[in-house]
Amino acid sequence: MRGRSRPLRHVRSLLKFTARVCFLVSSLCFAQAGGTVPASAHWKEVATAMGRPGQPQPGDVMKFAMPRKDLHVMLGGVTITRP
Repeated sequence: MRGRSRPLRHVRSLLKFTARVCFLVSSLCFAQAGGTVPASAHWKEVATAMGRPGQPQPGDVMKFAMPRKDLHVMLGGVTITRP
């Protein structure tokens, strides 16, 4: 049980850090623009900070996928891979 909590704490801290970076970048973009720059320009800077492109969602929301590459899943002795 003890070995499982350490990776979970790492993932949680990584997610908290990512959320803080997104909030900081988006708030800085809004403060600089004064509300006159289109929303797509704000997301371009956030995508640059995230290091990956986002997918536009309804309501001026951008989705950034962050797949896990460190998981090795097996079921019945067979390794399950991502599609």
